[in-house]
Amino acid sequence: MPGDPQLFSPLEIRGLTLDNRIVFGPMATYSAVAGTVGDWHLTHLSRIAAGGSALVFLEAAAISRQGRMFQGAVGIWQDEQIVALRRLTDFLHQQGVAVGLQLTCRGDDMLNLRPWDEPEGDVDPYVANLGIWDMDPAMTEVASDPLAHEYAREDLEELLGIYEQAARRGAEAGFDVLEIHGGRGTIPHAFLSPQDNKRGDEYGGVVESRISFPVQLAEVVRSAWPEDRPLFYRAAPVDSGRVGWRVADSVAFADELQQAGVDVIDLASGASPIAAGDGIVDGAQAATARAIRREVGLPVMVGGGLEGHVDSEAALSDGLGELVALVRPTIWNPNWPLHAADSLGIDPDKAAWQPPYGFALRSLDGDDTSTDD
Repeated sequence: MPGDPQLFSPLEIRGLTLDNRIVFGPMATYSAVAGTVGDWHLTHLSRIAAGGSALVFLEAAAISRQGRMFQGAVGIWQDEQIVALRRLTDFLHQQGVAVGLQLTCRGDDMLNLRPWDEPEGDVDPYVANLGIWDMDPAMTEVASDPLAHEYAREDLEELLGIYEQAARRGAEAGFDVLEIHGGRGTIPHAFLSPQDNKRGDEYGGVVESRISFPVQLAEVVRSAWPEDRPLFYRAAPVDSGRVGWRVADSVAFADELQQAGVDVIDLASGASPIAAGDGIVDGAQAATARAIRREVGLPVMVGGGLEGHVDSEAALSDGLGELVALVRPTIWNPNWPLHAADSLGIDPDKAAWQPPYGFALRSLDGDDTSTDD
């Protein structure tokens, strides 16, 4: 790989400096109890943190009980959840990584079972396991998250306040990066496409109006999030419909998000691959990423179909973004960033490894001696 690899160059975003461009994106594990993280999340993310990724995201955190996408979702809808989150961020910071939190609120009215769970008999999947996953076993679930045009103005004002409180809790819990999930299936995305947004007020109609509520949301979250910490926004590059959301719309949206204080737009999506094996695919995500960087200058995070450092370096050198998000390859091999640095000759002394591991590996190279076998 000619030249200095961009993958291992540092990146400064507001008051945060990342040691490299590798991100472990928000991977849902549906393993929270009552919306609260536990030992599983600590074990799961500590493996990733020890492997060399510079920024590690916790899975999406629901801003309300009704905003969960699946049973077992992580939540940040009440202050009582902060203590467990702080335990997680404190430990990951000790491993030298930055920690990200993604805020989400689903955009339909069904609370899904975890993908590997099967309903028993005639059990309604909407109410299954409520006693397990809810803080209040007596809580009555109600259908929520109507289409964009069904939201009353007071609903939107309440939603903004809920996001604001969630951002405050994220800051108190010690997260370094906050991301608004505005991709498919979320409430913010429902406002973007003319196929979904049938409002007749200032939040509907032309694209400038359809993006106004998500931009307002970004402004509210930015105001509640510490000034020195980066804010990301997860967005879908395009919609699949004939009359929907297009690259030019994403560019206009990114420009408004940047003015609202967003630092990085996240186009990473396993469902919209940008790379396949030995090259970059010029699909919707790639075209959108290039256009945003060229016309707006907003940093971009991309992902999907990237299998390791060769594909990731190609995505960066091809001008698709400043950050790459890899989830499945990192689950398969949490140490792939460290292996990549070794293969590129960037870390011959194993300094990037956690000290016990680096010491042991240097011993194999004959640089140190150890009494252990």
